[in-house]
Amino acid sequence: MRYIIESPKKINIGDKTRLTARVNFDGEETELFYETNIEYQDSFVVERCDAFLVSILPKAMMAARDTDDIEIICKAPVSQRLYHQIVNQYIPILCQAISYYRPIKILASTAQELLPMGNAVGTGVSGGVDSSYTIAKYTNVTEGSYKLTHGVFFNIGIYGGFESESEKHLEEEAKTIADEVGIEYLCVKSNICKELYGKAHAP
Repeated sequence: MRYIIESPKKINIGDKTRLTARVNFDGEETELFYETNIEYQDSFVVERCDAFLVSILPKAMMAARDTDDIEIICKAPVSQRLYHQIVNQYIPILCQAISYYRPIKILASTAQELLPMGNAVGTGVSGGVDSSYTIAKYTNVTEGSYKLTHGVFFNIGIYGGFESESEKHLEEEAKTIADEVGIEYLCVKSNICKELYGKAHAP
């Protein structure tokens, strides 16, 4: 069984920018995306398949329990460091710890050169314990490369759709937190969780 990730593309839709890739799941094709405000369009990387490879790994490892031959084919390169970590750490550890995950193969060229992406440091903002601790710890650090600059909210469209009252309320809470601690607020929308897993806390 083959999962094929086509090369990512970037498109602008009004005041939004979207990173998108077609993915073929053994004959069934879908389009996955990440979307944010257009001022961040230079932060979306079309040269690498990384974001989409990571997003489909759980689906592939779950599907592998029914067949011993799952391959993910990436039509764009994968960052060499990420590829190494996925193949040598992530997949073996998860397969050992989770009974319904099985090993898979990743067929991709790798790239090691750094891309010019700026110096932002971000964390998710949910109002929960984990993100609140991270914000408290990293808003006042003295090492510049670790100082928090951005708070990110991920709208995955689960709670009634991207523009539902529930999602808008969560977005507003996240923005209020970011404003109060003096970091830039960023909202990223994606159909990946809903399209592939159908629930907020996917395996």
